[in-house]
Amino acid sequence: MSKPRRLRVERDPDRARLSATDVTTTAWGVQLPSGVIYIEWNREAFEPDDRAEGLVHSRYENVEDAEQATAGDIVFLDDEIPENCSCGENDACDVCGGENA
Repeated sequence: MSKPRRLRVERDPDRARLSATDVTTTAWGVQLPSGVIYIEWNREAFEPDDRAEGLVHSRYENVEDAEQATAGDIVFLDDEIPENCSCGENDACDVCGGENA
């Protein structure tokens, strides 16, 4: 992966440990080019007695660790951009035709 990708964590009711509201997105985050994932938990996805008082952030080494620890599924919001894509560097990318700009 050459660029960060936005993501969300979708609750898996069969794996979740805490009681939850009807909100299914439990966190939002980003996967960095190194593969590391940072998320910010969505407090509204949890019952008031299970919510932290303030913002909570977590870091995971990879997708598998994040899915195991969050009891959810990682859903990427951005398509992975090919390594040799030059979007962002110029308007005429030979790899994707500028779709990733």
